[in-house]
Amino acid sequence: EISSCDWSSDVCSSDLPGFGLYGLLGGNTTNVKGGTFVIKNCSTSGNEGGFELDGGAFNVSDGAKVTFENNGNGTFGDLYMNGKMTVTGANTKVTINESRAGNSYGMVLAGIGTLKIDGATVEVNTTTASRGINAGNNATNTIDIVKGGKLLVKAKGGTAVSGIRRSKISASDDSILKVEGYKYAKFVVGRASCRERV
Repeated sequence: EISSCDWSSDVCSSDLPGFGLYGLLGGNTTNVKGGTFVIKNCSTSGNEGGFELDGGAFNVSDGAKVTFENNGNGTFGDLYMNGKMTVTGANTKVTINESRAGNSYGMVLAGIGTLKIDGATVEVNTTTASRGINAGNNATNTIDIVKGGKLLVKAKGGTAVSGIRRSKISASDDSILKVEGYKYAKFVVGRASCRERV
C-alpha cells in the first residue's frame, strides 16, 4: 500500500526498457491512498508503458492524484490493466498523458481488466495514439461510472481513430462520460443525456 505521500517513479535509463511500475502476481493488490504520484517511463526502447497489472487489483482513493505520462512506445499503452482498477472519491483523480505511443493506446483493458470510477475522475489525454482506451472484449472489459464519477477522454493530436474501443460502458445518471477529438466515438453522456459531438 502506498499512502499519504508525494512520490514519483521516473524510469529514464536505457538499461530499463520495461514498465515504470509492474504488478505481476494474480493476487497482488496495490492501494494508493492520498498523496500525489507521477509514474513516468522515459525509456526509448521496448513497447512497455508506465504501469502493468497482470491480475489482482489497483485501487486509488482518499484524494490521491496519480499521473501516468510520456510512457511507452508500443502496444501496452501508458496503463495496461489486466486486473480490477477502482478509482474512488470526489477528490481522487487518475490522469494519463500519452505522448509517445505512436499508433497505439493511452490505456489498455486486457484479459480480465475492468475500470470502475466511483465518484472520482479519470482523464485520458492522447497526443500520438490512435485510441484513448482500447479493450480486448466488451463482454469482459467493462467500464462502470457511478456516483458522479467522470471519465474524460480527449485526443490532442495523433491518428486519433477512436476514443474508447471494445469496452462495455455503464454510467449512472449523475455521472459524466466525455470523449472528444477522435474520428469515432465523439460524445458526451451525463445526467441522462446524450448528444453527438462531431
